[in-house]
Amino acid sequence: MPFCQACGSPVTPVSRFCAACGKPVNIGFSPNPSGPGAPAAAAYAATISPALPPPGQTYSAPPNVDPSAAPAAPAPGTRAGARTVPAKRPAGVILISLLTFTWGVGAIWIGLWLATVVGGYETFGDSGAGRSLVYFFPIFGEGLKEISTEGNPAIAAYLSIAVFCAVLTYGLWKLHKWGLILMILTASFMLLRAVAIIYNGSGTLFVQLFLIAMEIWILTYLLKPRVRRAFGVAQGQSPELGG
Repeated sequence: MPFCQACGSPVTPVSRFCAACGKPVNIGFSPNPSGPGAPAAAAYAATISPALPPPGQTYSAPPNVDPSAAPAAPAPGTRAGARTVPAKRPAGVILISLLTFTWGVGAIWIGLWLATVVGGYETFGDSGAGRSLVYFFPIFGEGLKEISTEGNPAIAAYLSIAVFCAVLTYGLWKLHKWGLILMILTASFMLLRAVAIIYNGSGTLFVQLFLIAMEIWILTYLLKPRVRRAFGVAQGQSPELGG
């Protein structure tokens, strides 16, 4: 209950001066037992809500809440209750995803082109003109057979590469752990393949050196701690399939 600390008389919370003694109000929350207004304050306290502190007890403010005790915000890519906190997609991951998507589109185009070429040769070989040409020039028939034998596996290989690139692009774009693992394994394989081609002298040196530099950058970038955290892999933790 508010009271005047000079005389103990009850006052309102908005009073500036005490009506009993005329002094400036210095509001307290327990009556002054020695003041002349103490009996009236005690009687007034008996009529108010019991939720307020009874006469003789001082008001105590609630204890301060320690901010450090508050729960910390969940890190991106971790689970908070029943939901997963979305992580921001790093710019390098976006670039690698677009490169992988481009490789997939290129593989589809080459596979469809080969299918058209092989199908055209096979159609020509089954026609009357084709059979006549094979009859007079048997070597042409052997060429058609070789195109069909080697072309169909190549078509299947390029279309398989396109499907693989599509799956890999999805895993990287959605920041799945298995996408990170698959990209690391793919970059490692392509790096070793380029080194082997240079060692055997069976490819263009400039192209293979460019591929080596690109795969080294991809591996170095994907193993950075902040990129691993975006995929939900904690620092010092090895990525495992899942997520």
